[in-house]
Amino acid sequence: MKFNVNPSGRVRKRLGGVALLSAACIAAALAIGAPLTQVVPRELDLLLLPSSQTSHGERRLLLQASQAGSRIVAVGEGGLILRSEDGGQGWKQVTAPSSVMLTAVTFVDERSGWVVGHDGLILHTADGGQTWQRQFDGRQANEQVLASAQRRLQELRSRPAASEDAQRNLARAQDRLAEAEELTQVGPSRPLLGVAFVDAKVGYAAGSFGQLLATRDGGAHWESIGDRLDNPNGYHLNGIAVASNGDLLVAAEAGTVFRSTDGGRAWKAIELGYAGHIYGVLALPGGAVRIAYGFNGHLFRSEDGGERWAPVRAPVAHTLVHGMVKDGIIWLLAQNGELLRSDDAGRTFTAAGRVPGENVNHFLAVGERLLVAGTQGMTGMNVPVQKVNQ
Repeated sequence: MKFNVNPSGRVRKRLGGVALLSAACIAAALAIGAPLTQVVPRELDLLLLPSSQTSHGERRLLLQASQAGSRIVAVGEGGLILRSEDGGQGWKQVTAPSSVMLTAVTFVDERSGWVVGHDGLILHTADGGQTWQRQFDGRQANEQVLASAQRRLQELRSRPAASEDAQRNLARAQDRLAEAEELTQVGPSRPLLGVAFVDAKVGYAAGSFGQLLATRDGGAHWESIGDRLDNPNGYHLNGIAVASNGDLLVAAEAGTVFRSTDGGRAWKAIELGYAGHIYGVLALPGGAVRIAYGFNGHLFRSEDGGERWAPVRAPVAHTLVHGMVKDGIIWLLAQNGELLRSDDAGRTFTAAGRVPGENVNHFLAVGERLLVAGTQGMTGMNVPVQKVNQ
């Protein structure tokens, strides 16, 4: 499930949503007999509320899964984290320190992994997903964004502002500061949507309204680097990929891919000639081919590491939500369950059948079995072709 948030009227709409959520939480507390003195936002904050236990978690909304050695970890609604020790046949829930929607998960080895979610949440595990600790959340993100906006405005005010460009940049910086101040008052309200790690130390998380975070110490410290992107409209960053040569690619709305070739210090915004969402980017290993995919079957290919892109015809007109590469074969999944395959490095794609479910988000191949996460939970099917993996 992809979250398409209207980029206009960002903060005011957030204020209304937070007010409705607070009212709903108070009503729920009163319904179970909680004293009025206990009905306070902090106690009812889903960001601070540990996930509740549920039966048949594999049947609830799941957004993504990742392999951690021989086990599989899946994440989804209400802080749901599931582990499987038998290739996805059976699942066991583990407790998360938050009840917000969890959107993405990644592991660098069988023990060390990260999960991101709504309200800017980042969780880490050092034991293969058995226990999870909070590393970062939207409150810290808001503080960093505010500090960055203040520094930027101060810097511009110290320069001559005679030219039209200088005045435009100054006005934009003032708007950014006002928005950052308002977001700080609203609280943590912006979801993270993607996470990727280069190794056990260096990683990145991307999300709505131009959020981009980086860590150099395994998540002990996260730094907001969204202001390094040429993203004045605050486009949502839907996913992030790390190429084998270290390049970083971020899939964004408005047909934009952001690319960094220096470890995230500098970024270039590349327009694909399409105005809709791009949901993911694949970097083929050992080469410069990149594949970007998104809304209503829009598909693009680059042969030079992501500098120039050309459209590729997709055999479906449905939104492409996830992709993976293994042994030179590219696999793409459409939200309606259609599966696409390319054997020629993305020059052409052919239909390769359907996976279970009608509203799916992610797929993962384990041996000869394909696991699919979606609104119906986790479903599985035998893979008609061999040697498919994440």
